Amino acid sequence: MDAATWVAIIAAVFGGAGVKMIEKWLNRSTDKEDSGLKLRTELREELERLREELEKTKDDLEEYREKYYKLMDEFSQTKIDLEKALYKIQQQAEAAQAVINTN
Repeated sequence: MDAATWVAIIAAVFGGAGVKMIEKWLNRSTDKEDSGLKLRTELREELERLREELEKTKDDLEEYREKYYKLMDEFSQTKIDLEKALYKIQQQAEAAQAVINTN
């Protein structure tokens, strides 16, 4: 092979590589924009998922709050009923003691 052939081969190899390097250099800003767009899209999706999770948590909290207050009302009513029953038993015990003492 003569020198012209070698020059043509080298020019073809380095020419193709050079074109690729220039293409990569020119597309660098587009790649950055695409990665920024991708990151923003991922962040929006994550934010939306977190908002949905927060809304579900708020709903769960409200449900448990309602259950808590319902149980507290039932507990208070039961406590009042038991105190009334205890008072009634004490009154009956005093009446029975009075009957025993009179005999």
